[in-house]
Amino acid sequence: MKKIAFVFVLLLQTAVFGQNQNYEKIAEAFEVYSELPREIVFVHLNKSTYIKGEQIGFKAYVFDKDNKKPSIETKNLYCTLVDDNGEIIKKQLIMVNQGVGSGIMELDSLITANTYRFRAYTNWMRNFSEPNYFEQEIRVLDPEKGEPNPPTNTPDTVDAQFLPEGGHAVAGLEAVYGAIIKDQNGLGIPFLQATVVNEQDKFVTNFKVNAMGIGRFAIQTSPGTRYFVKFSHKEKAYRLPLETMEAEGIVIKLQDLRNKLGLIFNAKFKDNRHLDVPYLLTFHDGNSLKSLELSFNGNNESIVILPKEDLYQGMNTFTLFNPEGKPILERLYFNRGGVTIHSDLEHLLSRDADSLLVTLDLPDVSAEKWNSLSVSVLPGNTISYGSQENLPSYHLLKPYVKGLVENAAYYFRGNSPKKAFELDNLLITQGWSSYDWNAIFTKPPKYLFDFEKGLSFKVTLNTKEESQFYIFPTQYYPLQLLELDAEKFEFSSDLFFPLENETLRISEMGKDGKLSPPKIFVQFKPSAVPELKSNTVAVFPNKPAGQDSDLNSSMISFQNLEKMQQLDEVLLIQDRTNTRLERLRNSSQGKVDLFTESDPRRSQFLGNYLNSRGYVVNESAGIFSIVARNPNSPNNARPNIYLDGVLLVDFSILYRYQMDIVDYIEINPSGVGGGLMGGGGIIKIVTNPFLRQERELGEFYKNYDIPLSFSAKKRFYNPAYSSYSNAFFFKYGTIDWQSDISLTKEGEITFKIKDYGVSDIKLYLEGVVNESEYVSDIIELRLD
Repeated sequence: MKKIAFVFVLLLQTAVFGQNQNYEKIAEAFEVYSELPREIVFVHLNKSTYIKGEQIGFKAYVFDKDNKKPSIETKNLYCTLVDDNGEIIKKQLIMVNQGVGSGIMELDSLITANTYRFRAYTNWMRNFSEPNYFEQEIRVLDPEKGEPNPPTNTPDTVDAQFLPEGGHAVAGLEAVYGAIIKDQNGLGIPFLQATVVNEQDKFVTNFKVNAMGIGRFAIQTSPGTRYFVKFSHKEKAYRLPLETMEAEGIVIKLQDLRNKLGLIFNAKFKDNRHLDVPYLLTFHDGNSLKSLELSFNGNNESIVILPKEDLYQGMNTFTLFNPEGKPILERLYFNRGGVTIHSDLEHLLSRDADSLLVTLDLPDVSAEKWNSLSVSVLPGNTISYGSQENLPSYHLLKPYVKGLVENAAYYFRGNSPKKAFELDNLLITQGWSSYDWNAIFTKPPKYLFDFEKGLSFKVTLNTKEESQFYIFPTQYYPLQLLELDAEKFEFSSDLFFPLENETLRISEMGKDGKLSPPKIFVQFKPSAVPELKSNTVAVFPNKPAGQDSDLNSSMISFQNLEKMQQLDEVLLIQDRTNTRLERLRNSSQGKVDLFTESDPRRSQFLGNYLNSRGYVVNESAGIFSIVARNPNSPNNARPNIYLDGVLLVDFSILYRYQMDIVDYIEINPSGVGGGLMGGGGIIKIVTNPFLRQERELGEFYKNYDIPLSFSAKKRFYNPAYSSYSNAFFFKYGTIDWQSDISLTKEGEITFKIKDYGVSDIKLYLEGVVNESEYVSDIIELRLD
């Protein structure tokens, strides 16, 4: 049940409280519209400009839009690369765990020098018209063919818009305007100064826009008077009129009062009866809605004072409804209370052999809570990272505005009164929010698509008789034994997470106990990447080089980028084949041995194998004892041993244990993750009892190709000196298999990067700590 509240606040010049007659209709419509939870995804790409043959390394963050925490519902994320004709050139299915997933996309022979869009979405997002999916423009260059689509000489033009606060300006009332002045490329003209004059060219006020061409000004208007904005750009003078003001109506002026928020409503009507009727003021965050009755009591002004603790964290959308229940004005306000964004991090840099050790100070981050980070490491003078967004802007701003926002990340790196003011100026220029009240009243979303948790498969039998079926395990799917009576001719299974090149293997056991290939029909769901039928949204082109620092608008130089790629040679691992052994080793903190059918070690006992792997094993009188030759703890040399995921307390089951049913063994000598009992390391033994029977009897199962599978987790390699770490998950001070990053109990994040001999390095850091706090920072490292 959504939170729909009628709130009582301090209203100046009015003391009318009570439930407005339109409240129930509006509240009910909003509750129906927002009943289905929303997800939103942000993807951190390692950069935005690539050389053909490189890899797109990415980390995805899927959030519950309502509680602003990682989504625990979705496990499937679809990632596609779309060309300028809307055709999907590349597609992947990424596994999401605790709201995060990562992948590598190869820019291979299918890719030509061009501009593409990287898009990511879940099946659940297809229920909504709102663009909660991720989309970012990337550019691919081909050194053999030169720079694609060389820039043309576009005539210098200026697009200036002056938008009244709340969407209305009434002649005779004070009006606040948001100003946004752009060039021919749709980018803001930075730091331009302008003057507002009346029709007699007399000075009224002046203002200055920020680096993105956005500012504000306020004027006391007079009926019958026209107003103009004057400025100069590239030696050309402009004199642009403000739109004609309305003769009557209501205007809003928002004032930030530290711990409170003031909303000033001024009204002007020919018929003063409009000043004696009740209006309804609502505000919502897309999930919950609050409202209060607003009356002028015959006056021309009504002031509402709201304590900020009564507002929603993040974005608040204020809407005023007239007595007929029609929305007449709207204003967005971002409440930073309760929103934590870690930026401007203190950092240290030191050398460690041929690597650099980076330490970031996050003193309030707890290793006991869920944390996940990603970092792109690039040369300091890079021109290849031009994303306009970051994680907090994509979650906290983009879902609520309809227009494009230039350099949205700027407003969410660092927390200062200046940035809060600039963000509020931006919100004035956005006008009505992305929540369309017409759609809320008439077109609530329909539940047509499910949250997806892996794949499911349905097996239909060709005969109706009692049967037993064995479903062979995959890396993320356990061995299954199913018994069916004669009345059942089909069965299904879900939570199936097949990786690339894995197949579904099924065997049928006859009445004589023998296994044979079954006679069945198998269907998978989903079987293909679903189409995202949504209104195509415009995306900002990537930022020009240097915009993070001095907003230099110079174009990307292909020659410079090519030189950058040739500065140093790094060994490129050529064999990127997705073998099972690679997947196992990538997902392990130790060493993995995979025992193939022809492996001679399958003919020996487990004890002999472990004797060759750094342990001393003694077997006699049914007793199996084992100690590490070089234990991590002098007081405990005994390893932790897991057999098919079960921690063994008694090792007697391993006495004279035959290796012919062992699928693979993972040995982690360090014992990381094993606690105090892991002094002798950790040994994980995974078996497959069918291996013995397969060797003795030959093929007794049938392979079924899986039409859609998850991309296996991979390491990131790059022929240039940029690197990218995929996914980092900190828990109790330990790290998962992919990460070269660790979080200490003292709240320090440390990771190593290769020393490529460059003097300046830039880190682009994104992530979540303490379950719901954002991290977004650009860190410049300079080497002595």
